[in-house]
Amino acid sequence: DWNHAWGAAPANLIPRKLMGIEPLEPGFKKIRIKPQPGNLKHAEIKHPTIRGAVKASFINRPNESFRLEVDIPVNTTAKVYLPFYSEKQIFHMDDRPISYKREGNFSVIENVGSGKHVFSVSR
Repeated sequence: DWNHAWGAAPANLIPRKLMGIEPLEPGFKKIRIKPQPGNLKHAEIKHPTIRGAVKASFINRPNESFRLEVDIPVNTTAKVYLPFYSEKQIFHMDDRPISYKREGNFSVIENVGSGKHVFSVSR
């Protein structure tokens, strides 16, 4: 049998650490999406939750640009993190400039509503 708990345990690192999808409130009412791509150029995931699937995909050009597409389930909000490059960076949500706050090496958008959204940041 190839389905042993010890063999599957590392798989939970992909949604939680690489793609950064974690609940901030019980039942995934509020989630965090905080990708940590390093030098990885592309990844995508469909992560099941009690409220529906959270979908996320990114295209990463380290130290140049980062594009994140998300699909947030109904009745869910998200706190979305993108890389912080510089004070002069250009930051968009759904093709519109948007303000953000800085947390360490990340740009953060609070209270992103349900539905499909595209985030981009470039130097």
